[in-house]
Amino acid sequence: LKNAEELNFLTEHQYGGRQGREAIDVPVLQAWQIEIFTLARNNVAFTDCDAKACYDRIVPLALSLAQIQAGLPLEAAQFFLRTLQTLEYHLVTSYEATDKGISSTPQHLIYGTGQGATDAPPNWTLLANACQKAYSKHSKGCSIVDPTGTIVQQAPGKMFVGDKNLMHNGHKPNPTAEELMQYTTHDVTLWDRYIWITGGLIERLKTQYSLMVWTFSSKGAPNITPERDLPPNTVQIQRPDYNSTVKRIAPEKAGKLIRVHTAPTQQNETEYKYLQKKITKLLPALATCSAN
Repeated sequence: LKNAEELNFLTEHQYGGRQGREAIDVPVLQAWQIEIFTLARNNVAFTDCDAKACYDRIVPLALSLAQIQAGLPLEAAQFFLRTLQTLEYHLVTSYEATDKGISSTPQHLIYGTGQGATDAPPNWTLLANACQKAYSKHSKGCSIVDPTGTIVQQAPGKMFVGDKNLMHNGHKPNPTAEELMQYTTHDVTLWDRYIWITGGLIERLKTQYSLMVWTFSSKGAPNITPERDLPPNTVQIQRPDYNSTVKRIAPEKAGKLIRVHTAPTQQNETEYKYLQKKITKLLPALATCSAN
């Protein structure tokens, strides 16, 4: 991983499992980007995707290819792959470990490096990096442009471990709500396929999106179109066996991104109430803690 960092092999959009990058960076960057879209009055869609137990579902062979691509010697990658394929797993409780264990077989494959493995975060970072590069190349994507139109920044989205925030505008300043939903369907389906290739799965119930579509009054006052005035939701994750509708949340309501509540309207009331409730619960516990 250090070698990949030195060679600038990793994308700028990956924040998990890397030195100098923290979870709070993702929602802070999200707030800045929302502010830029607000100042420019640009239409955009935001999608929050959550990968299910990503460390436990990694396909070992796919991981091996990602390691080699990042510069790991072939012999080391093969050794790590054989280790994952021959490990024996035991159930450990507070009492003892089970005598009998299980191993991966061609009939019953065991995936993943496991949630407790110390090598899981850097390995997932390498695998997610490959997914993000492919996504940036094939997605409808998103661009942020400064008011003068001279600076264009590609902004396909941000990722922290298994949480992925996608942004969609098809590189247009003001696509319609219908166009935004088409872009969102394409991109979230694409991301779902890439995660599936790694062995992962998007949590459909936790995946949601919101629209920032600007309208102007007769006097020119800008407003974000409320949910009641938006066209019906058409966004889906399209899979070979079935389609799954992605939930749309109102632009005035906050979604949860890396445990921080953000909304296109930039309202902070949801996050304030969440933190207030958390503090109210924790303060008495801290006051009665035996360590005080």
